[in-house]
Amino acid sequence: MRGISLYRYDRAALSVALNGVLGKVTLAEATSRLCIPAFEGHHGEVYIFKTPHHPDYRIDGKESMVTVGEATAAAPSYFQALDSGGYRFVDGGVWANKPVMIGLVDALVCFEIDPTRVCILSIGCGANRVRVGWMKAVGGSVSWMKIITAAMDLQSQNAVGKARLLVGPENLMRIEPRLTQPIALDDWQRSSPELPLEAERALDGCADGIRQAYLETESVPARLYWPPT
Repeated sequence: MRGISLYRYDRAALSVALNGVLGKVTLAEATSRLCIPAFEGHHGEVYIFKTPHHPDYRIDGKESMVTVGEATAAAPSYFQALDSGGYRFVDGGVWANKPVMIGLVDALVCFEIDPTRVCILSIGCGANRVRVGWMKAVGGSVSWMKIITAAMDLQSQNAVGKARLLVGPENLMRIEPRLTQPIALDDWQRSSPELPLEAERALDGCADGIRQAYLETESVPARLYWPPT
């Protein structure tokens, strides 16, 4: 009943977990280039936390990793929106449930490379296809109460499809566990035993390809422009 009018979970437990792993590390201390989506509620705009891997990225480097984690995990109805630095952050999954296009566009713009030179490993946590039965087909508001689920799934399909067209089918590998029944976002009792097994099944037959494409070549350390000049 609480979830009808209030958030379901106290963020304190998440904060403790994030602080235990990340401590006081800032985004500028990352060893990889990162683009992390959120939604900014005061102005109603998308927001992307970015490491300072381009000279123009001068703002987010000072943000703590804990704050970024809390912002991008503030899923509507599960956690309260995060107020920080004059902003109000909500989970970036509401508009970038599969953020593959964020990373791709950023790479193309920042480094001016041909799309076919980009290789993408996209990892999902189980597709949740929304079907339109007779109740939804009628169009009533009650039957479409969970439209956000459909919107997130369709956005995900669109993002992966566009990325595949840009870089070429051979340059995008998508790993997606196949679930017989959808798992709720907060159903850890099912996800903790089921998802690791489904992840192993999803990797069957493609582990060697992942190793050859992404793990055998040493990556070049990210150049970060921080502090800004």
